[in-house]
Amino acid sequence: MLSTLAFIPVAALPASSFESWGWRLPFLFSAILVVVGLVVRLKIEDPPEFKRARERKELAKVPAAEVFRISAGTVFLGIGACAVGIGMSGMKNPFVLSWATVDLGIARSTMLNILLVTTVVQFVTQPVAAHYARRFGALQVMVGSLVATMLVLVPCFALMGTALPILAGLGLGVLMMTQSGYYAILAGFMAEVFPVRVRYTGISLSYQLAGTVFGAIPIVAQLLLTLTAAVWASVAFYGVIVLISIASVIAIARRERKAPSEATFITSGVNVSESRTREGHRDHRVRGDDGRSADRP
Repeated sequence: MLSTLAFIPVAALPASSFESWGWRLPFLFSAILVVVGLVVRLKIEDPPEFKRARERKELAKVPAAEVFRISAGTVFLGIGACAVGIGMSGMKNPFVLSWATVDLGIARSTMLNILLVTTVVQFVTQPVAAHYARRFGALQVMVGSLVATMLVLVPCFALMGTALPILAGLGLGVLMMTQSGYYAILAGFMAEVFPVRVRYTGISLSYQLAGTVFGAIPIVAQLLLTLTAAVWASVAFYGVIVLISIASVIAIARRERKAPSEATFITSGVNVSESRTREGHRDHRVRGDDGRSADRP
């Protein structure tokens, strides 16, 4: 949302000014967000299970090597699970913005406003999806959202292809709404599938390697558009990316059923770590420190 807002005033510059120096301004101002992010991260406390693992000295000394030793399959499936998380941004901003302004003739300022509105839609949709994931399970909501994306992919691009701003905004908004249900849960989903002692490293490797593998999605989509002179090859290509994420998410969930991690809300709305914590508190109240039964209150 902030990136789109930052580019709206810059887009009002003359074309020569924008191409020579104007496009650099949003990137320069983004340095402020780096400082804000660092301050926020330093003030966030580690989760209880991570604190316990640290107190017991169970954390891996070389987590990058350890995560590939014990969870290599999950890392590679995580790369696939993050594919749409990387691709949705690349398709919406570089690709759709270029296609709409160059090929469809929509004014750049108009298209930036459409992108801003669809980002607001995403911002509103994500908490709703997170709520339903807690209630029904992350797997159901994520796969449902990705399947919905597949169903609306062609109609949404057809609406954008009309070159009418209202219909283009409607098409892009619906597409972002379906993907937001997946994206809202992705981070929590990935956090639940790695053992605590390598969790941060496993999440980071999956996401960063996904960025390396799938970061070229808008470039490939633009190449297909150039070669075929139509958007549908690019749409089909993105559909394949969505299918990769669907298959990877389901495969991770199946692995989780066979070997549950310390905490999971993947297949149900219950967070196991919270239930275990409550059980531990109840057990502590019932038994004394020496393990013998104590009087109930």
